[in-house]
Amino acid sequence: MLPAPGWVYETRRRVAGVGSLGRRRLVLVGEHAGAPVARELKQLALPAGRWLGRPASDGVALTSVVRSHDPFLHVAGGWVARRLAPDCIKLDLAAAPSRDVERRLLGWMGAETANIHLADPDAVAAVNDDLDGRKRNWLRDVAVQMARATRDDHSTWRKKNS
Repeated sequence: MLPAPGWVYETRRRVAGVGSLGRRRLVLVGEHAGAPVARELKQLALPAGRWLGRPASDGVALTSVVRSHDPFLHVAGGWVARRLAPDCIKLDLAAAPSRDVERRLLGWMGAETANIHLADPDAVAAVNDDLDGRKRNWLRDVAVQMARATRDDHSTWRKKNS
C-alpha cells in the first residue's frame, strides 16, 4: 500500500471520527513523484457482535468481500492501512437534498455492510434465521441504544482529552 519501495515518510499521530475513538491511528506523510502522499494505519475495532455479547466469528478477509476493490487497502495483524486523499470525504447526511436521498444512501450503506456476510455461505442462512426470530422495530430500538452509547463514549473521551 506504499507508493513505492523505499518511500521516505514522516510518522504522525491522528485523531479523527467519533466511531474510531480509543483506537490508535498513525499517518505516514511524504512525497512521491513530486506530489504529497499520505497513508493511514488504524487499529481495527472489535466485531459489532461483541457489543451484543456474542462471540467473534472466524476472521473474514475484508478486502475479498467488497465489490469495488481498493488497491490501497490492506488489513493485517489487527490494523487496516489505507490511503488518505483530499477527495476522500465523509458524507454529511444533513446536507442531503431530501429524505428520500438520505433513505436511499442509508439503504446502500446497509447493503454494503450486509455484503460482508457473502464471504461465508453459512452466514446468509444464519442471518436469515436470526432475523426471523426478531420483533418488529428491533433495529430502530437497537440503533437508538447504540447512538446513545456512542454519544456517551464520545462525551467521556472529550472530557479525558480536553
